Amino acid sequence: MADIKTGVEDISSVSKRVRVEIPSEMVGEFFKKELEKCAKTAEIKGFRKGKAPLSIVEQHYMHDIVKGTVSNLIESTYLDAIAKEGLTPISEPSIEPGTFDRDGPFSYSLTFEVYPSVEIKGYKELRLTQPEVVVTDDEVEKGLEELRERAAYLEPLPDGACADAGVVLTVDISGSLVGDINKRHDSKDVTIELGKGALLKQVEDGLKGAKVGEERTIRVDYPNDFHDKGLAGKTWIYKVKIKDMKKKILPPLTDELAKELGDYKSLEELKTQVKDSIVSAKNRGAMMRLADEALFKLIADNKFEVPPSMVMGELRRMYLELADRLSARGQKPEDVGITAEGFINENLGVAETRTRVIIILDAIARQENIEVLDGEVDARLEAIANEIKQPFDKVKKYYESHNFIDEVRARIRREKAIDLILKLATSSAT
Repeated sequence: MADIKTGVEDISSVSKRVRVEIPSEMVGEFFKKELEKCAKTAEIKGFRKGKAPLSIVEQHYMHDIVKGTVSNLIESTYLDAIAKEGLTPISEPSIEPGTFDRDGPFSYSLTFEVYPSVEIKGYKELRLTQPEVVVTDDEVEKGLEELRERAAYLEPLPDGACADAGVVLTVDISGSLVGDINKRHDSKDVTIELGKGALLKQVEDGLKGAKVGEERTIRVDYPNDFHDKGLAGKTWIYKVKIKDMKKKILPPLTDELAKELGDYKSLEELKTQVKDSIVSAKNRGAMMRLADEALFKLIADNKFEVPPSMVMGELRRMYLELADRLSARGQKPEDVGITAEGFINENLGVAETRTRVIIILDAIARQENIEVLDGEVDARLEAIANEIKQPFDKVKKYYESHNFIDEVRARIRREKAIDLILKLATSSAT
């Protein structure tokens, strides 16, 4: 293949245009191949299929031949052109072909975004104070109550019992939106616990005193600030059929309960474990807040341009995460009043900040020569496999086949960069 000429133009710090010129001999060679290819299937009046002279084929199919030649020339050279300039696109190149002349050179340009080349300053000079973690007796008691809740069991209630706080109901629900008969919601065998404060007051009051076999009609006026935007400010009428009713029994806090909950010899040992868990959770929360503080400071002190394609990629990830959460509840974004355009407008700033964090952490990892070993990647995949209760080999094969290994490695590398930032900032502050 003949040598191609290239040149690069800096549109911005993250956008490049590569100009490519292909020599005339290569253009002629590709044109001839495309002409001969077209001639094999050409159907021209007065000639058998594929038997027309090349000059006649050229006259009849010139547009298609030129189109195919240009496409093949670009396809055969654009990767080499980008590599020749030492660039790595992070967005799909936009191609602008020049004028085609079968006897002359052919030029075109490629425009694409590249990862920003930045040197992060100030992360070694950060000074952060890690707050002292304090755990109160009330917090320990709350933790123990949560364990009692997990160990709770249900007992049948006598016939004719009435629903009240501490009762767990199994119900069928049929709901309709006031003002729109086409908006309905039906659910079977829904579990509802009264007295936990998780239900709207209208629902709680509407179910109190109900008996098995009874059907209650409940009007619910959802507040304008209700967390589910699809319900906020709307009124629904629900018909609730009581199918079953049981009493929730919380076991007493004893040494026996501690032994049932795990490898604990006594209630005091369980309390110690609960306190230690709260300390660990608070420490993690404190470190996350310190990390946020450090990263926002670094964002403010390091100005650089962010590739729009990276921001849009982050927005897509955020939207997919939202869609997955809603899907687990049997909903779609539009069911809760979220449109793609609205989501973009509302979260564009968040996505840009997240992208800046990624760029900053990648730069610090590069500056500090932070590496991630294969064993560390395997350990992360092992943790994922345990969490989703799947064999490690199956999870690893999935990540490899979908090219997700590099993403896992990059995530670990960024976590190491955060750990380094916090280590430098907190050790310097003491």
